[in-house]
Amino acid sequence: MSATNKTAEINLNLEKTLTIRNAMTLKERFEQAVSAGDVIIIDHKDTEEFDLAYLQLLLSLDKYAIEIGKQIKYNGNHPESFKQLITNIGLSLDNWVFESSRPAQKQEEKNG
Repeated sequence: MSATNKTAEINLNLEKTLTIRNAMTLKERFEQAVSAGDVIIIDHKDTEEFDLAYLQLLLSLDKYAIEIGKQIKYNGNHPESFKQLITNIGLSLDNWVFESSRPAQKQEEKNG
């Protein structure tokens, strides 16, 4: 079996409740995902409850991923409760949108 340079993507479909009550479990899931993949895609579409502890975990995860050369991305299907939490604390929703993990074509040079 030969090794490939393919980027490993891990999709995390998260629970209905993402709060301090399950913060340790979430932290462990995040650690496992970062260990297993280069790009972690977080899916919030089925989540109903969020709190600041969860948001702190996400921010920590993102910072750690950057430090070790990995990426955290979102599927973009955030429930209104997540969007409201983000805006209530003064963050921009622009930082929580999905970005494709596939390399985008550079459009810096235009022909003709």
